[in-house]
Amino acid sequence: MLRSVSELLGYSVVAGDQTVGKVRNFLFRDSDWQVSHLVVRTGRGPRKRMFLVSSDSVGRADESAKLVPVQLTKEQLAECPEVRTAGAVPCDREAVPTASGGEVERKLRSANRVIAYRVSAGRGEIGYVDDLTVDDDDWRIAAVAIVDMRRGSESRLSVPPAQVAAIEGAEQRLQIDLTGADPEGQG
Repeated sequence: MLRSVSELLGYSVVAGDQTVGKVRNFLFRDSDWQVSHLVVRTGRGPRKRMFLVSSDSVGRADESAKLVPVQLTKEQLAECPEVRTAGAVPCDREAVPTASGGEVERKLRSANRVIAYRVSAGRGEIGYVDDLTVDDDDWRIAAVAIVDMRRGSESRLSVPPAQVAAIEGAEQRLQIDLTGADPEGQG
């Protein structure tokens, strides 16, 4: 089912019948727009821990209960890579560092960071990324929700990832190709 990434933030992450934390971010590969990991936060204050859960172990979100199930045991959850930083996940670079000093995967993007990126098409800026839509059957980004500000008033576009020509992390910009494309207007 298609879901708003922004709405899934804060959902409880549940393993079996135990809540293990809250969804804080989604990391996706910019090559195929596949969500690679959920960033989960557990605990508060000095006991706070941020860790990565592979999307391979994540089930479909339950909107009514506001939860995301994971098929992991308590032992497997304890082995999930911990994110080294207490604040934002350090993405939009080559790899995600973990507490053990290793790295998880190359070329990951933070959904939290991409949301609000400026959007350019052709020679000019047209608006900004308002949200991402994910399909929770396979955890792939299905669309980029863009606020289009070209006509003097805001309108929304839903653009498939195939129309994204580049993600420029340093410039915080998405470059899209609208030639011959028909993005869905959302009013």
